[in-house]
Amino acid sequence: MHMRSDSMLLRDLLPDQMHVTFTERPIPQKQGTDWSIDPRVINDYDLFVCLSGSAVFRVQDAEYLLSRGEALLVPPYTIFSARHGGQGRFEAVAQHFTVDVLGRYDLFSLIRYERHVRFDRAWPYVAETVRLYIDSWQQDGTSLFGHAHFLTLLTQFLRKAYRGESADTAVHDMFIIEMAHLLQTRFASPDVMEEAISRSPYSRDYTTRLFREHTGVTPKQYLIQARIRAAREMLQQGSSVKDAAFATGHKDELYFSRLFRQKTGTPPSAYRSGV
Repeated sequence: MHMRSDSMLLRDLLPDQMHVTFTERPIPQKQGTDWSIDPRVINDYDLFVCLSGSAVFRVQDAEYLLSRGEALLVPPYTIFSARHGGQGRFEAVAQHFTVDVLGRYDLFSLIRYERHVRFDRAWPYVAETVRLYIDSWQQDGTSLFGHAHFLTLLTQFLRKAYRGESADTAVHDMFIIEMAHLLQTRFASPDVMEEAISRSPYSRDYTTRLFREHTGVTPKQYLIQARIRAAREMLQQGSSVKDAAFATGHKDELYFSRLFRQKTGTPPSAYRSGV
């Protein structure tokens, strides 16, 4: 996920560091002029994308007119209500969801963002994604493709809504995410661990403890996981054990073989032969 260049958090996030959970199926809206939503509080995020017509939403003390080509994000534990905008049929899709970073942090609590956005030139692409998103649920009866299309919608929303990182975001939250990104993308470098540790404003021991609290493993274990994952992919593609070892930052082929077997339960030579 790549946003504006001044967003360290969104720039450095990898796909497996962000997790989206649907708390309900998507809700297509095709509403007449008598439609309304009584004041209520939801326990998760609710993203509305308007396809035609308009609706007036009241979120806490703010009022938003949601029209074609626009989206509105209603935060959790927030009182909101809605009514028809007055003309034509209001068509939209709504999705309840949660989104976390590193399995622990609510993404939107880490950033400042606009609740209401207009997609402008991106709208034709967004509108087609909405159509595919709804069809994937109705035709396939599975969330697999729907999940992929929703991630596209969420990314487009973030591109428009992002206004900076939250002032409440702790410094260590940011550098842990940056460390994880560095270890996952530069695992082949022999100096990547020292480089990652050196970026921390804290001592080595405290940095290791913080990293483990956030990710469940130490930086060293995290790096090993990244290297073994990359080695498995290379072996699956037909690379030799020696090439896989050296390409993933292991100078000693024998040590790599022992480590690979320890982590996967299979020697790399047997893993390669079994592909």
